[in-house]
Amino acid sequence: MSENLLKILAAELTTLRITCLNEECGTVIEMPIDRIREESSKEIVCPLCQAKIRSRQGTDTLSKLATAIDELKAVKGVEVSFILRQGTGKE
Repeated sequence: MSENLLKILAAELTTLRITCLNEECGTVIEMPIDRIREESSKEIVCPLCQAKIRSRQGTDTLSKLATAIDELKAVKGVEVSFILRQGTGKE
């Protein structure tokens, strides 16, 4: 089977795209990763349906993800990348 590969360096990850799945809302929010981490005590809500995406506690998964990405970018002596595979459907 053929595959298309997309390589994304951790250093290239700058924006997180969040899609609201509340009651077929589908609103897409894009936020810089460093802003998610820096503003970890702020609540994030969907601008359309007002569904809570992140609480104010700062220990949420989005903050952890932003911190982990920042830490991957800071690793010295290695280049960390993510490989996304998409099959062509032909075997």
